[in-house]
Amino acid sequence: MEILRKSREDMNKKDLYFLVTSPEIRKMRELSGSTVNLIDWVLFNSVDRETGELYKVISIKTDSGVYATNSPTMIEGFEQIVECFGNEFSAINIFEGKSNKGRSFLMCSYAE
Repeated sequence: MEILRKSREDMNKKDLYFLVTSPEIRKMRELSGSTVNLIDWVLFNSVDRETGELYKVISIKTDSGVYATNSPTMIEGFEQIVECFGNEFSAINIFEGKSNKGRSFLMCSYAE
């Protein structure tokens, strides 16, 4: 695992554990259709156990728990928010889109 970005530089090991490896992390899809207030977040690379390939994961801490996804569209949207606002944002909208083939995927946008 490689931490790429995080919401604050002073994040301690306990905070990272609960955002990255805790078995209590839930699926981001549960938040679809809502505006989410962020307490903390971390973007990291993880390794597929079977193939050894790297993939990005975004994990967020909210009032209702910790959620994560490896959805490329969600991560791309989140990275765009970070590029524009740095660490100076506290909420995102999470919603689903549909591909041309009918598959659903997660996306996010900045929320005021």
